[in-house]
Amino acid sequence: MDYKQRDNESKIDYLLRLAEIKIEEKPDDLEWVDIAKYCGFNCHYDSLRKALQPSEYGGYAIYKYLKSKLENEVITDDDVLRSYELKKQELQKEKIKIQTEKLNLNQMLREEARYELFTERAIEAINNSIPLVIPEIHIENNNSLNREGVLIFADPHYGKDLEIKGLRSEILNKYSPEIFEKRMWQLLEETVGICNKENFTSIKILSLGDELEGMLRIGQLMNLRYGVIESAIKYSYFIASWLNELSKYVKIDFYSTYGNHTDLRLLDNKKGTFPHENISKIIDVLVSEILKDNQNVTFNQNETDKIFINIQGFNILGIHGEEKDIAQSIKDYGFIYNENIDYIVSGHKHHANSSNLGRLKGSIGAGSIIGLDDYSMSLKKVCDPSATFVVFEKGKGKKIEYQITLD
Repeated sequence: MDYKQRDNESKIDYLLRLAEIKIEEKPDDLEWVDIAKYCGFNCHYDSLRKALQPSEYGGYAIYKYLKSKLENEVITDDDVLRSYELKKQELQKEKIKIQTEKLNLNQMLREEARYELFTERAIEAINNSIPLVIPEIHIENNNSLNREGVLIFADPHYGKDLEIKGLRSEILNKYSPEIFEKRMWQLLEETVGICNKENFTSIKILSLGDELEGMLRIGQLMNLRYGVIESAIKYSYFIASWLNELSKYVKIDFYSTYGNHTDLRLLDNKKGTFPHENISKIIDVLVSEILKDNQNVTFNQNETDKIFINIQGFNILGIHGEEKDIAQSIKDYGFIYNENIDYIVSGHKHHANSSNLGRLKGSIGAGSIIGLDDYSMSLKKVCDPSATFVVFEKGKGKKIEYQITLD
């Protein structure tokens, strides 16, 4: 009988082979003491015998079970490759998880840095600015009990420089931050004139969004005078000064919506991904803070991207205006919010367009402060720079609509 250790046979394999011979064949010339000596184990031979008991749960029974499984289960190269590929995929997934966590962390740190930068710039601008002289007079509201005036303006697109030319190279519209300010002062004069004519000592003002040109596309870089942060600060200070000046003549109830150009597209380039992340919110905070001591201005903080107010018994919904069918929208919003909506007021389209939608129901489409631009040219719907002043009367709805054309 061959009891010698074979080439490439490990010590354990050698032991198990001899144990199998001893238990299965029971030769007279092989005892446990011989096995211990052949294998070179530094232990009592009886320990080996006990460890390799052939009983149901003994060491030898377990060895035979495992040996049988290995002999009966054929492991192919494909099995090995498949197992390797699965392990590789698991490792790749773990790697991607770690990378995603790092990306999310970096994105969060970038957004925190941007917010801190905006805050620092805003504080710096506030500290360096000349404080507004708040008018001491407090205007009493002596409007007729059944009439109310509403000034509506939209789409200033502050920070944009443009020049639109006609077929003969004539200038159809020119725009800049300086022209924006000139038009707003003209709007103030026109508004005061209408208030005097209609005997209004208080009015509501609806600002319908797109205060800034923003940064939606890389191509806009060529037309931007300032960055988004600087534009927001400059616009906030100007509009606060403008409201402060107007408040010398009438009490003001101010409302605003959010626009698509002030939408902060934080993680991708899709609009509306984060509907509540809009720089219009920051503009509202800055303007209200600057005017907090002005008793003639009530600044209504917006908790949504829409305005919903009642004027002389009529429910008015103010939106920026990204609607394909305004007539359908007034019905849809009524169903969504379970509210009766009498008039829907919108901007966005850069041209004035009001219509009757039923008995004492309608839409009021305001023009834009910026006027004719590349967007309105693409729609082939152009309009002079303008704002709208509407007189509502109790029981009669929209009574008068002034179209204020700006130079």
